Amino acid sequence: MGYNTQFIGQFRLSKNLDDVLVDRFNKIQDKRHDQNSYPSRYNHWYIKRQYGNQYLAWNGAEKFRHYFAWLDLVCKQYLEMWGVTLSGYVTYVGEDKSDYGVIECVEKMNLQNGIRYTKMLVYKLSEPKWDRQTIEDSIKKEQGEYNEIRRWIR
Repeated sequence: MGYNTQFIGQFRLSKNLDDVLVDRFNKIQDKRHDQNSYPSRYNHWYIKRQYGNQYLAWNGAEKFRHYFAWLDLVCKQYLEMWGVTLSGYVTYVGEDKSDYGVIECVEKMNLQNGIRYTKMLVYKLSEPKWDRQTIEDSIKKEQGEYNEIRRWIR
């Protein structure tokens, strides 16, 4: 029992990584994580190879919790360190009729230091007037709900 969300689409990596790095990344993502240090126990984003390119995609696993926060962590702690950005759209659809939308990743550049990074936007299509919402806002909301549940359980 639990809540499931499906993801359709994938984010393209700005450059291909060597196979050893991809395999290492995917093995790290497969392991169980400490919930005090990570958004949730499991990350279900992985790097896949397709038609000579590499993509970040959902691995199809159930109960992917805090997927916005995981995407942010993957970009900041791994991809940006390797000089890689993401671009593209992934649609998400939850079990609740009102839980659906699109995550967009766009390559941006910090003009002060010349570093490229990924800007993530969320379009919550279920809202009457869907506005672009930054991933940071989604993470804050998601973390707030998570903290409320933890307080309630205690």
